[in-house]
Amino acid sequence: MADASALTLAECGQLQLSGKVVVHDDIEDAVLDIGGSEEELLLYNGRTKEDLGPEIRFLEIKSKIPRFPPNLRRFGTDGDYIAPRTVALGPYHHGMPELQAMEEVKRSAVHYFFQELDESMEAAYERFKPIARKVRDCYEDASVREGIPDDEFCSMMFTDGCFIAQFVEFLGGRTPSLPGMVETHYRAIKRDMMLLENQIPWPVIGFFMARWDPMSMGEIIYFLTTGFGVSMPLESLLAIRDESYKPSHLLCLLRFFLAGSNNWVNDTVVLSSKTRDYRQFTTSTVEFAEMGIKLKASKTTHFSDMKLVKRCLSAKLSLPPLSLDNISACWLVNMAAFEMFLGSDYCVVNSYLCILGLLINKETDVHELRVRRILHGFFGDQQTLEFSKNLAPNMVPGPAYWQLIEDLEEYKQKRRVWIAIYRFFYKNIKTIATVLSIIGVLVGIFKALYSIKQRE
Repeated sequence: MADASALTLAECGQLQLSGKVVVHDDIEDAVLDIGGSEEELLLYNGRTKEDLGPEIRFLEIKSKIPRFPPNLRRFGTDGDYIAPRTVALGPYHHGMPELQAMEEVKRSAVHYFFQELDESMEAAYERFKPIARKVRDCYEDASVREGIPDDEFCSMMFTDGCFIAQFVEFLGGRTPSLPGMVETHYRAIKRDMMLLENQIPWPVIGFFMARWDPMSMGEIIYFLTTGFGVSMPLESLLAIRDESYKPSHLLCLLRFFLAGSNNWVNDTVVLSSKTRDYRQFTTSTVEFAEMGIKLKASKTTHFSDMKLVKRCLSAKLSLPPLSLDNISACWLVNMAAFEMFLGSDYCVVNSYLCILGLLINKETDVHELRVRRILHGFFGDQQTLEFSKNLAPNMVPGPAYWQLIEDLEEYKQKRRVWIAIYRFFYKNIKTIATVLSIIGVLVGIFKALYSIKQRE
């Protein structure tokens, strides 16, 4: 068992920034929490808190747990993507009458948790109180945050954090005695754990997970996503050795791994001045085919893995494959909502959903994406069409979207003549084939007649 006194706040919530500096998730006292004094504000390469500038401001935003964004709330409410159905975690939905049955399950899980530890629950609770006080400000909605007394908030964080840590261990097969308590609600709990308004600050989860041999971040993601169509191969996740990364919460962790490269580094692509005029850029799978652009599923499930590869006479657009069902759709919407809070520079999932919205205009487009193995899952063609077309207008395009749009527009402009020729043959290929067949038959007839005449 890890020594609880050795688990400092900084260890529970630190984040690697571009390989240069590590700071605490709670930004207001970030550097002081690590060093403990003004003199220790110099971190690694001599940069001070003031030197960090935008990185500090971004981390301050990232450490918060916001409400669902207003521009997406109607879609989220209609699709049931906001409120938990089975288990409330954190203050935003705490005390919902219809979820009280799971509160008993959570409390039972806490008691079971400490039966296997040398430390008593009471002693651990005393050690936990400073963390609970620290993470209180992570919840952006002050009206809810301040409406819960300190003791009640601390008890809630202790119970919810312990339950989540134990559930993650259960998913990894490390807690064999839990299935009888949670197996019935297994899928529903995994759904609710990834709701934006149902997140628990990572320092709280880390406090309890440190009691066991800790899982790697890759293992946690693998066990959370297995069976939900958005998972990555375990070997790929285990190959990621950046264990210095500590997320703000589980949804943040899920988004970090599924989004792909350049997750937290402000690496905005430099686009031409014309790019922002392409908001009206519309297309479909049929139009892409007419332009000589072939759709193909990417080799990874990273949402950032979108690219247009130009060839001599055609092009190939690669998009990461996506499995859609009720739970993966819920996760997508909540990851997109979290990105909106971070800002457009970090809208990778938003960008991917915007591109899907461009491609999907009717059910035949969905079918074509299935044929190309870009879309699969339990959603039917009509359900996928409705989900995409209702969601896409609410998305915030990020750099990945604008880069791809600029590449597509450049392809259209530079190959305008060739595209016109290709489109003519593509649209009229059956007619051309028919005409050529008729010509072939007529040529054969004329040859036969000419042969007969020659003999005469």
